[in-house]
Amino acid sequence: TSPSTSPENSPGRQGNGRYFDEINAVYYDHGVKICYGSMIDTQILLDLFSYVAQASEILGVDNEFRRKVLEARSRLSPMKIGKDGSLQEWFEDWAQLEKNHQHFAHLYGLYPGNVISPVKTPHLIKPVKEVLEQRGDGTTGWSRAWKMCTWARLHDGNRANKIFKGYLKEQCNQSLFSKCGVAMQVDATFGVSAAVNEMLVQSNEG
Repeated sequence: TSPSTSPENSPGRQGNGRYFDEINAVYYDHGVKICYGSMIDTQILLDLFSYVAQASEILGVDNEFRRKVLEARSRLSPMKIGKDGSLQEWFEDWAQLEKNHQHFAHLYGLYPGNVISPVKTPHLIKPVKEVLEQRGDGTTGWSRAWKMCTWARLHDGNRANKIFKGYLKEQCNQSLFSKCGVAMQVDATFGVSAAVNEMLVQSNEG
């Protein structure tokens, strides 16, 4: 796909960098985020094309269209492992400007997608875990919720539970609704509920 991007994260490509805003006491990225073939785009298309083909086969319709979809799917770029041992976020093996960034869009294929799993793609599990280790267990409520989901999908309930305990201690109100400053953060609240479900029962492998 082109143009493409990996949401809110900046690659460590030539000309990109970070600077510290002394007035607001925060770091900002500067440079170009637009690229081609980001991993999240590839994983979304892998999922989409699979679902379309499966629906066509189950319903017994659009055989020629199904063939074209599967042919297009086979031409998508494979998922790559970077020189640091982690799953690449971009088509090029660019470094991370911020390794502990709260976003990890290139793990969409693990959760909520159905492209990566310990059963179907065991060779990608170590690189995926390397991404999660780099990102850490903390940051925002929604990021913790997503990390809970990914560790549960990796069959590591203890790690998911550890992040859940951190969320309960630092990231939610007495109502268990996630807080973002003084506001309730709905994506984190729903995400944690989804993560608890994922810790208890899974159906992504059929």
